[in-house]
Amino acid sequence: MNATPTPGRHVPVLIVGGGGSGLTASLALSDLGVDTLLIERHPTTSVQPKAHILNARTMEIFDHLGVAEDIHREGSPAENRAAMVWLSSLGGDAPYDRQVLHRTSAYGGGELAERYALASAQPHANLGQRWLEPLLRRHAEKRAPGGLLFHHELTALDEDPDGVTATVLDRGSGQTFTVRAAYVVAADGGKTIGRLRSIPMEGTPTFLEWINLHVRADFSAFIPCDDTVVNRVSSLAEDGTLQHCGVVPMGPDRWGRHSEEWTLMFSRPPGAADLDDDTIVAMVRRTLKLPDDHPMDVESISRWPVEGTVARRFRSGRVFLVGDAAHRHPRREPWGSTPGCRTPTTWPGSWPWSWLDRRTTPCSTRTSPSAVRWPDGSSNAPCSRSSTRSRSPRAPAWCREPTPTGTAPR
Repeated sequence: MNATPTPGRHVPVLIVGGGGSGLTASLALSDLGVDTLLIERHPTTSVQPKAHILNARTMEIFDHLGVAEDIHREGSPAENRAAMVWLSSLGGDAPYDRQVLHRTSAYGGGELAERYALASAQPHANLGQRWLEPLLRRHAEKRAPGGLLFHHELTALDEDPDGVTATVLDRGSGQTFTVRAAYVVAADGGKTIGRLRSIPMEGTPTFLEWINLHVRADFSAFIPCDDTVVNRVSSLAEDGTLQHCGVVPMGPDRWGRHSEEWTLMFSRPPGAADLDDDTIVAMVRRTLKLPDDHPMDVESISRWPVEGTVARRFRSGRVFLVGDAAHRHPRREPWGSTPGCRTPTTWPGSWPWSWLDRRTTPCSTRTSPSAVRWPDGSSNAPCSRSSTRSRSPRAPAWCREPTPTGTAPR
């Protein structure tokens, strides 16, 4: 690694993070005529399906950015994202196995279709981050040629009255260089910039551990419905306890019960004993009551702490926080990738930058993003946390809680 970083380029806005929030910020600012540079420490976009539901407001924004049509084309058809169902198991031969416990319309499907259509011209979309982020990246690279650098990591950030100097590591070559920018969008998931700027996260720390399995399997013989977004399994174990697991079709070519790829997910109390991969796979197969000889190829297993926290402020000088850097909460209702993709286009952190090259009103005199966005972010976190804890019948008794006072549906 070079001892002294070499000078790099000058841009009005440096975007740190190439997930949904950072890529959306790049698209929005490109459309406003603002030159940007995006850096992402990983060599590619997400390899995990992660969050998959995009609500109508987010799709309205993606429509404005010219990507909604592609998202709908690559995502699940409307007939495959219309309901949620609760099942007693996928397999098994006991009288109580393979039963539909409950079914409801969801995300603008079924009996909700007319009501949702009146609220927005854009329907919900269903496309996991593993496929959404490359789509956004392709569009962003077309609008900002040479403006996206993956496998590049921010290592230092210094601010002065005239701008910000970022030190960037090329993780492929080991070389470092500097980037001079007027402003920085922190879309790094809170991994670097929040710490560098001493911005604390407030709220409820880790209260669940979530484990996701990305698998390839043919579950068509076990799933009774072809229109479900999520199949929630609550199976009765031999010891009389209920074991829970979500079964989510992820496409990408066939959807519904004929999906080729799936996310299997379950939660555990914080501080529970560590589970190795083989134990996790065995637990999931046992919960779903899959036949021992039924093939299921595990692509990856991810573990992540579930929290309900919000940054104390969403702006620090010339640095603006978006996505998980600003608020971290469970992917519910849907509050997963949706808030992160929305905020770069809707708070006073994107449209003022359209004036950067015109040398008009300095951003310091405009409305603070914290004043506009903090109430929204601070209410989303407890709503999503409560939804995760109290979801029934999926939620085990130890994580149920009443809805917080003052929290209303939005």
